[in-house]
Amino acid sequence: MGKVFIICGMSYNQQIGKKILKLAFSILFTLITVTVFADQNEGAIVSTIHIAATGDIMNHHVGRKNFNGLLDGIGNFFDQSDLVIANLETPIVASSFSNYPLFGTHENLLVYLREFFGDKQVVLGFANNHSFDKGAKGVISTIEYLKRNGFLTAGAYTNVDESEEITLLEIKGIKIAVLAYTNLFNFYPKKDKNLIRALTKENLTADISKAKELGAELITVLVHWGEEYNDETRNLKRIFLIGKQEKEMAYWMAEQGVDIIIGSHPHIVKPIEIVEIEYLEQKKQFLVAWSLGNLTSSQPRGPRRQGIVLDIGVTKAKHGFVYQLKEQHTTTVSNGKVMPKPEPKVKSIKK
Repeated sequence: MGKVFIICGMSYNQQIGKKILKLAFSILFTLITVTVFADQNEGAIVSTIHIAATGDIMNHHVGRKNFNGLLDGIGNFFDQSDLVIANLETPIVASSFSNYPLFGTHENLLVYLREFFGDKQVVLGFANNHSFDKGAKGVISTIEYLKRNGFLTAGAYTNVDESEEITLLEIKGIKIAVLAYTNLFNFYPKKDKNLIRALTKENLTADISKAKELGAELITVLVHWGEEYNDETRNLKRIFLIGKQEKEMAYWMAEQGVDIIIGSHPHIVKPIEIVEIEYLEQKKQFLVAWSLGNLTSSQPRGPRRQGIVLDIGVTKAKHGFVYQLKEQHTTTVSNGKVMPKPEPKVKSIKK
């Protein structure tokens, strides 16, 4: 018979056996825990992306060709962005530069923006009331300049055959469709009307259906709507009005499967909401930013010189997408450059 060592009143063999038993229980418990967790959270978190949405990009300076430093004041904000979305509210042309009421801007604006954003994915929607400011030729030249500078666009086309195409991209395993529409036109040439996507339920239904067929999991809509500057002052508090038609359309879009709605045109900042609805017999969140104001402009009044740069954290979860407003910066335009809006000064009170 071999030697048996007694350690603290327990034989060596007994101690080893107890350790093995304890380890077995530990492994079994871990397996059960992991199995239950996986079952309850199957596909719970697949990926998280950051979408940066901004206010309208405009240019009120006739013939401006030097845009250097335009966004340097807020540069760090976009560092973690996977996708940037904005409304380009000026045609890009080779000549006949002009400002309000008929815009026409030099290509250098896009050259600067591409250099500023580097290799990030950027979608500049071009469905708005200024799309036809330079006629159909202006629409076509804008799209060509956007492509030449590495931008994706939505809601604008060079010919009728393209008007049913969907802007689709994949980021971190999430397929994203970006659609753009306007229900406002300064000019509406009938023969060229299909170059810009109008905001109609018929167009939305067709595009959403096609986006889903192409595998889109997250559907984002840029929509040019509402009234300009429609704010009221009551009891010294500024109340930003949301039109009844916009509300009804936003909820209708969400019920069709739209996930994120970014509004433009009012040129002032309006509320940002995350709303929960019933969709396909499940609860679903959708995010709507009614208006993010202006990113770049030279409109004179205070509220029109301000905008919101919004970081939307989008997490793909078990029952759809979960949104988190990670961060938002209020911007203002000063001397032709976009800067963070300064914090209000606190006056010291003498005792």
